[in-house]
This record gives sequence, C-alpha cells and structure tokens, in this order.
Amino acid sequence: MFNFCDEYLFTKGTVVKNIINGRLYLVISRKEKGETWTCSLREINASETEILYNKTIVLNFKEDHAKMTRMNSSIYHLVRPAFPKLKDEYSVENGVLMKNNEPVSDYSDLLAEYGKTAESVSLHILGVTDISVILDMTDGGEYRSVVGYHPNAPEDRFVSLEEDGYENLYGICLESDKRYLCITAEYPEQIVSRNLDNYEEEVKMLDYDRTDLVVFDSFECRVYRHTYDYLLGKPVFSKGCFIVYQDEENASLYRVFSFKNGFPKMTEILVTGDIEVISVDADNNGIFIRSAESLFFITSNYEKNLILSSPSRELHKVISQLKGYDHVVDFSVLTVTSKDCYSLEAATSNGKTKNLDVYLSYGIYTFNLW
Repeated sequence: MFNFCDEYLFTKGTVVKNIINGRLYLVISRKEKGETWTCSLREINASETEILYNKTIVLNFKEDHAKMTRMNSSIYHLVRPAFPKLKDEYSVENGVLMKNNEPVSDYSDLLAEYGKTAESVSLHILGVTDISVILDMTDGGEYRSVVGYHPNAPEDRFVSLEEDGYENLYGICLESDKRYLCITAEYPEQIVSRNLDNYEEEVKMLDYDRTDLVVFDSFECRVYRHTYDYLLGKPVFSKGCFIVYQDEENASLYRVFSFKNGFPKMTEILVTGDIEVISVDADNNGIFIRSAESLFFITSNYEKNLILSSPSRELHKVISQLKGYDHVVDFSVLTVTSKDCYSLEAATSNGKTKNLDVYLSYGIYTFNLW
C-alpha cells in the first residue's frame, strides 16, 4: 500500500500493474477534480522485466483501457515512475538537507506539528530510495521520527514513516533483484505506550531490550517488519542483500540478515576468533564468513546453511588450506537418508578454485578438500 502522499506518483508516463489480472498499464493522462483524481490507463504489450531493465524499449499498446481513481488505486502497484530515480547526491549540513550543496526544501510545517523548530532538530540520512530520501529526525531527547522527503511531490514533501521511543537507529540500502532500505531501531529496556483512558503518554520500563527491523522497497512501501526481543547490535558489514550485526555484549555472536525476492532470513552464528573473510557472491545467493577456526556459508533462500563453528584440528587444517580462496562461486546441499552433504567451491581473485565437501551424519562432520 502507498502512503496517501504518494498518490502524486500516479501521473502521466507512470507504469502500473493491476494485481488482480496481472496486466501492465501506462498512465495516459490524469485529471484532478476537487479532492479526487482519475487516471486513464492503456494496457502495455511488454513484461515487467522489460519495463524495468530495458531503457530503450518502445511501448506497444493492447486494446484494453482502464480507469484508476483514489478509490481503486490499492489494486495497482507502481512498476516504473515517470520521475527519474533519485541519486545519492543528498547530504545534511548544519541541520539542513542539501542536494549538491544547495538547500532542497523547508520542513518547518512538519516540525510545527510536533512543536519543534529547525534549530532544535538534527537530521541524519538513513538511505535513498527511488522516490525519496529517508531521514532520521531527532531533537536529542524524546522526539524522534523517520521521515521520507519526496522531492518530486507538488506539496507535503515530508512524510512521517515511523515514530517511537527508539534510541539507536541504523539505515542500510540493500541491492538484490531490486533496491530495499533496511532500518534497524533499537529500544533498550523501555517502550512508549499510550494510556487510552486519559490520553497521556507514559513510558513503561521493561526487563528486556527489543529491536524493530523494517524493510522498505524502492517506492517507500513497507514490505517487512519484525520485532526481536533483544538488541541486534551495530551493523558491521553490508553488501548485496546481506547485513551482518555484531552483538555488543558477546563479541563472538553475529547475526546475519538477508532480504531477497521478498524473503527475509535471520541467522545467528558464533565465530571463533577474528573474522578474516566476508564476501557475497555476485547473485546474492549467499554470504561466506571465515575465521581461523570457523567457517560459514549463509544462504539467502530456503536452502540449509553451512555452519562450522566448533573448533577442531581437522577443521583448522581445512580452513588453513582455504586461505586466499575468499569467494564462493558454487554451493549446494544434498540430503540422503540421515546424511547431509554440503558442496562448496571457493575461488581466489585470480580464478583458482578448490572444492570442499562437508558430510554431516549423526552430528559428526567429515571433510574432503580437493
């Protein structure tokens, strides 16, 4: 679902998809009437992949026509906006949002709703989607909000996306089959709740921490949200569709989050010693993590992970022979009766390869490196 303010995206030249019949349409025109609007649509003879990735495509039309209004816009998904994608050319200087070193907009009206002024609030850029700049807006005290700035909107360019009593906030852009923005908000041992009887806000102290993890797609639609009853920690690595968090209390505990093709996955691993290698394959199928005493390949799909976290003489020998082979180019898992066979092919930067077969049977690992 789009935010109410995002209706400006439904304009001439925009490509949308009807989620009921699966057809793609081009917005031919838009007419405003009072507080409502109507878009005339024409069906396109092209696939969604061609629309997204073929920049020179010539659109051919089919016979079907349709009308989109504010009342039925929920059955249409945005495929390609008429506006060009935003670039990473935004910054914050002295509390002012800048584009190429020039102030971009006045957000005093938004601040006035919360009784704030530009001088009392600081901004931090969490990430840039195709249509908006996502900002962390705080006064250093109780007030904090995640805000989306829409430079192409005719009005109401600032939109509040998340508001709560979080303390630590991280934003990371993920690249997989499309762009996602992952926001991690930590709440150390407290939660803000509202007393519905007298409409007063109160802070209840809890005996546990929690973290909200929220993923927005490239059009600022929230596509995933999950609350964990612990602090994820600060992100220490991100690439492709993966983010690696390190626990602040247990330095050996890492959490690997991935979001690819709409599939979220969180995996906890215990790493013995310092991490020597972290790499992600070109197709975002998995992340390879290796220390001197442990080795992991965490997939971004439903496949099993390879987790070798128990130090042993045999594992140490295998890992020592894999030094320099820092990129996984192939990985598969085969299960026969009660035995799992993991096959991993690792390569050097020069293209030399080694293959590691790991057999797991009744909790015992055996290795074959060739």
